[in-house]
Amino acid sequence: MNLVERYIEAVKFWLPKDIRDDVAAELADDIRSEIEEAERVKGRKLTDDEVAAILKARGRPMLVASRYLPRRWLIGPELFPLYVLVLKIVALVSLIPVAVLFVSAVGAHQNIGDASLDLWGQSWNNLWSAFAVVTVIFAVIERQGMNPASLDKWNPKTLRPVADRSRIPRSTSIGDIIGNLILLALFAAGYLSHNVYTSPLGHLTLSPVWVPFCQISVAIGIVEIALSASNLFTPYWTLARIFARALIDLGKTGAFTWLISTNMVREVSVAGLPVPPAGSLSSASVILMQHASAIAGLLVIVIAAHLIWRVFHLKPARMAVAT
Repeated sequence: MNLVERYIEAVKFWLPKDIRDDVAAELADDIRSEIEEAERVKGRKLTDDEVAAILKARGRPMLVASRYLPRRWLIGPELFPLYVLVLKIVALVSLIPVAVLFVSAVGAHQNIGDASLDLWGQSWNNLWSAFAVVTVIFAVIERQGMNPASLDKWNPKTLRPVADRSRIPRSTSIGDIIGNLILLALFAAGYLSHNVYTSPLGHLTLSPVWVPFCQISVAIGIVEIALSASNLFTPYWTLARIFARALIDLGKTGAFTWLISTNMVREVSVAGLPVPPAGSLSSASVILMQHASAIAGLLVIVIAAHLIWRVFHLKPARMAVAT
């Protein structure tokens, strides 16, 4: 039934959240009933090829999802799920330049209120223009019609496997181990044992708490290496691992908040650069210090959200506290 599960997940991708689970349950029951009837007639289990043929006869997941959506006048039900997905991507891409310009305005010490009005006006203009272009393109495709033969040229076996949300990607564990080993190497080599750094490239003076911050980070890094190594061998979230991950992240957040709240960068100069550009890093450090509490609160909210999400998606078999 793995192929059926992959098909259902592909259909769910194109459905709005409020009807996604209900439609998936209805469709799954319908497909399994059809498979059971075919098995009864044949007197044996269906092969993967035969199951794939049944799914292919039902149509592409996007088209199946469109049958459960209300009728649209401008964009037909066959294209509407794809149309919505493209609009979301366009909206995200359109907001990236605005975010970059906003950060640049803050760095240049411009009036944030005036800059915000200009940037929001520009963002809305860009967004509506992009939406209009996408809508026109899809409307043209709708009027020209779609080639039914091309819609049949697909293979259910090429559908993506159903994602196990309780699985920990091994690439994440390997990345955590490598990153912390680099931190340990820098600490062992003495690069993190002082807060004043001078070289032909320039001069940097950090907060006096930089050294104890590095020591705390190394201690947390050792714990994280142990957790990540365990995750490599059994890459699945359990309650114990979820809470261990949350405690590590909270430790990092606490140490980082402590560092930035003490004005992390005290003095900086870069060879070949005048004072204002080189001093922008110090200004950014002051801004971080002023908003340290807000940053810490935001990070704690993100950590709590991750914890809740991971617990919610735990499979019952992994609800045990043991790792």
